[in-house]
Amino acid sequence: MAGERGAALMVTLGVLSVLLVIGLAFASMAMSSRLLSSLEADAVRSRLLAHAGLERAMAVLQHGFDGQMYPGDRFYVPPQAGAWAGRDCLASVNAADTHGIVSALATTIGPRMFTPVAALDSDVGWIPMRSIRCIDAGVETPVIIGRVCYLVLDESGKLDPTPCVSSGGAADGETAGGAAGQPRTGATVSEICLGDAGVPDPDRFRPVSVAGGTAGHMTTGGPWFSMDHVARTLQCSQADMNQFCRVLHPFSRDVEAFWRDRNNNGHWDTGEDEPRLDLSGNLDLGALYRLFVGPDAASGDDDCLWLKELDSSPWVQAWQTSSGRSVAEIRRHIAAQTALNIVDYVDADVLPTGAYLTADGQLVAGMEVGVTNLRGIERGWGFSALAARVDVTTKIVYEHAVGGLSLLPPDLEIYTPIGIINQAFLKKAGDGFVYDGPVLMFVMRGHNQDQTMEFDGERPHFAPTTAYTVEAEQMQLRLFNPTGHGSGQWRIDITYSHNVTMKPDPLHRGFSFRSRLKAQAFFPFAGTPPAPDPNQVDIRATVVFDALEVGDDHHYGGPSETLLRSVTEETTTNVPLDTGSAPDAGRLAYASAYTMAPWTKVTIEGIDHHEGHEAYRIRSLTVNGVSVLSTATVPATVLDSCPMTLDASVSLCQWRQQVRNNTDQQFYAYLAAYDPLLNGIPQSQADFATYWEALPDAQYLAVGDPSDPSRIGGVTVAYPSAPYCDVEVKNAGLVRVGELGRVHSCRPMQSLRLWSAVLADEVGHDAHILDLFKIGAENRKYGKVNPNSLRRDVLRALFARATTVSADAAADAVLARRAQGVMFRSPAECFARVPGLSGGNPASDDVEETAVSRLAELMTVRQNYFTILVTAQAIQDKAGVAYDSDGDGTLDRTAAYNVLDVGKDTSGKDVYVDRILAEKRLLAVVYRDALQNRLRIERLQYLQE
Repeated sequence: MAGERGAALMVTLGVLSVLLVIGLAFASMAMSSRLLSSLEADAVRSRLLAHAGLERAMAVLQHGFDGQMYPGDRFYVPPQAGAWAGRDCLASVNAADTHGIVSALATTIGPRMFTPVAALDSDVGWIPMRSIRCIDAGVETPVIIGRVCYLVLDESGKLDPTPCVSSGGAADGETAGGAAGQPRTGATVSEICLGDAGVPDPDRFRPVSVAGGTAGHMTTGGPWFSMDHVARTLQCSQADMNQFCRVLHPFSRDVEAFWRDRNNNGHWDTGEDEPRLDLSGNLDLGALYRLFVGPDAASGDDDCLWLKELDSSPWVQAWQTSSGRSVAEIRRHIAAQTALNIVDYVDADVLPTGAYLTADGQLVAGMEVGVTNLRGIERGWGFSALAARVDVTTKIVYEHAVGGLSLLPPDLEIYTPIGIINQAFLKKAGDGFVYDGPVLMFVMRGHNQDQTMEFDGERPHFAPTTAYTVEAEQMQLRLFNPTGHGSGQWRIDITYSHNVTMKPDPLHRGFSFRSRLKAQAFFPFAGTPPAPDPNQVDIRATVVFDALEVGDDHHYGGPSETLLRSVTEETTTNVPLDTGSAPDAGRLAYASAYTMAPWTKVTIEGIDHHEGHEAYRIRSLTVNGVSVLSTATVPATVLDSCPMTLDASVSLCQWRQQVRNNTDQQFYAYLAAYDPLLNGIPQSQADFATYWEALPDAQYLAVGDPSDPSRIGGVTVAYPSAPYCDVEVKNAGLVRVGELGRVHSCRPMQSLRLWSAVLADEVGHDAHILDLFKIGAENRKYGKVNPNSLRRDVLRALFARATTVSADAAADAVLARRAQGVMFRSPAECFARVPGLSGGNPASDDVEETAVSRLAELMTVRQNYFTILVTAQAIQDKAGVAYDSDGDGTLDRTAAYNVLDVGKDTSGKDVYVDRILAEKRLLAVVYRDALQNRLRIERLQYLQE
């Protein structure tokens, strides 16, 4: 029995032991599970804190830089000689907690340090994250549950290595080659050499399969996903990594859209993005015009930035002042003319496209009566100038005189510039003497024996003893002595005399006037003009001449004035262009002499008036229209005509005599187009003075200059050397957006101006127009470079072999303007606002704007990229624990809630009283649209804790 009891006891003890072991195992598992659960909760908390830190950093970017095109301008720039060089940044700031901040900001990607283990700034610190806990009988107490720090690195002005490299031949390699590097056409960002940005061994960024040259390590088709991908794939040195961080960022994406500020509030609002127009497609006149003025042409609020910026142009402001037109009207005119010029630049025909603007600002193709008709610029001749004179004499001018006088020699004396022809002279001269000359005076002392002389078919009665002076351009007198003796009968025969006057005139009293005209046509382009050349200008002109009677000066306001007769003379003068020259590689055809219209007689006899009180006034000299012709063809070819109107009542210009006159006088006027191909605006339009120069006055005829005051034949400057000009008409599609610089602008003798030779010219440029267009159907482009970049190496690579100045000079010029606070709001604005980016000669327009073509489509100002590094730590906040705060061995401080308690040991190292329970690090690549101020996370990765 005792043995059985012992065995039972042993069994019982064994079972109890097993149960105890099982219980201990369950207890251990419970403790482990609880510990693991606590650790997991701490890890989750640290991850949540990391995302909270990322959201905080993004909020700082979005709200702190709203309205800023380039936030990097306000980022901290570390010293160039320090470990942080090239890493412009924005960091969390809290000088009260900097414990461990150096290691928290130090980041390793791949085998290399992305950010260094080095102090950044004394103010950079941790941001505490707090919560409320119930402690001591339910009292709510704020406690620290963690802390975060963030670092925002500006990546906006860097190069994306993926699109910058090419799989082409050896010539497409990335090694910097100076002038011998990749040729720059502007077609692709792969023309930018990474080597020009100082990237060491840049060919390793090329694809693994290339047509020639050194192959790289990028998978075929790419891309480089991240800097981590770059560092792990290339196994680069730390020095290489530091340069990569300065100039490279493997992210880029630009939307092919521009901002139309529809409500003109200066702030991007939803719906204000508009797709760019493809210049390589079929260009519609209406679509171009609407692109410029927006859907509401009448208001002007939604005009594109290019038009709005032109308001500040001194030329536009002068135009507005002289014309009295509204800002909206001038903008619509500029938009319409530019749209026409672009259409004519690309279309295949050589006929200018016509259109007109309606009262509500709509552009209608074709021409119409009673409106301002506009026409585009084609490569042809244009009427450029005319000189007009009006000769007035107080005598009646007859077209011709014929006939003769027969008198006995003692009864006749003739006075000529060669002397007196009398009886003694005739006896010596003999029969058959001939006199040729412009003037003679004769006196009859007897009665006519035979009077057959006629003036324009009228036979005058010459009174005896009266001295008659006859003047003509040329006349011939034949004197006959039938008997051969001095006492015989003598006869004077005027066989023909043109434009004759007599004084006194036994036929009429009054005035005579005639107009005289010269003209000029100009082909302002370089090269051969289209055949045939002009040889004639037809000028339709009207002169209205008033004969007046002037009363005695005995009443207030001066002598009275009575209209005796008014004569209107309409003529079409065919002015021959008999002289040519080639100014500045252009072609000029002009008249060397005035072409005269016939004299017009204004007779006033038969009207009751006081002799000697006659005066005259030219009421108007009107040039109704001008046509430049080539008569080498049948019928003649009209090369140009102005004004550009279908309304015959609209004249080109009109002058009048300002003060009446009563003596022989010559009046003159001169009119010249500032641009021979922008000559369609008549004087009746408010814009006349913007496109025409009238000398010496636009309204009144000048008096009394016997010389020729006109500038006919004096042209010295054509499109090739005019400032900011070099206009061309390609009659083919555009290849690059920057080619718009060759299109004629609305301004005379100037193309669309995309650059500035000097700082004073930065106002009034046309560079913003490039932001409206693209080449090709793509809606997104990769690899574009932000010209607002503050990184010299990047700018050097961007400008290398593209600008007329060196890449170093171009980069330094941009940085100098950026340092002055200049911000580029459109890609090509840097050319218009940085004179040092180009040469200093405005006449080199085509050369300088070739650089714009090479760069305009490779730049963007919209994309901002940032790398955000966040470190988050979950913390257990403690209270009531005494600790040594300064490492002197004395417990001089007691831990408290809501304060991060960190002490020191005797070696000076940090001792955390509040325990760090978990840590989480992350890296995010964030894209910001500079106009929309919207942020998007492009890449998010957790880093090793």
